[in-house]
Amino acid sequence: MRAPHARQPTDQKRVAPRRAGAFTLVELLVVLAIVGVLLALTLGAVRMGMHASRRAVCANNLRWLHQGVIDYTNDHRGMLPAARRQYSLYLEYEEPLASLAPYFDVPVPFYDENDEVVTGQPWECPGDRRTAAAHGSNYQYYPYHGIMAADGVAPVSRYYHEFPSLAILWTDVGRPHPGGPRSSITGKKENYMIARFDGAVGWWAELAPQ
Repeated sequence: MRAPHARQPTDQKRVAPRRAGAFTLVELLVVLAIVGVLLALTLGAVRMGMHASRRAVCANNLRWLHQGVIDYTNDHRGMLPAARRQYSLYLEYEEPLASLAPYFDVPVPFYDENDEVVTGQPWECPGDRRTAAAHGSNYQYYPYHGIMAADGVAPVSRYYHEFPSLAILWTDVGRPHPGGPRSSITGKKENYMIARFDGAVGWWAELAPQ
């Protein structure tokens, strides 16, 4: 009986099989780069959404403040509320905050028993809460410019009623909102929002008289 054939030794080396699911360094770097790009895009979208939300709240505040002035003028033969100070919604100054108080269904800014400022909407722009926390509001009653120059509210009131699309009623102050358009005059971005007497609300560069 023939002996079984013995297997001849071979010099070929066996190649170890690649483990399933393992990543090379290059593949890992590519994945990390893709994740970084997606994360940057996501954060950018979140940031843009946050700014848009703040602008929407600010625009709503300006409309609210505008309506308060309109209601006041309807009760005072077309006269605007008086004001003699620049940032005239600050608690440091009495007018026009005291005159407008009856025309809102929410409390106006005030100092509590600890001498801390208590504020809220529509007095507080979400784009600059620090100013509102320090002074009560960060909206400016714009007719004070004309009232101070004319030394009386009657001429300013007549102008506002005659040229409502040219008359600025409210502006936000403090830190501006990102994303505003460029001024057609200066070429610079103007990121503040305004409300005109005719009720238009939007960017300063788009609505203010040029």
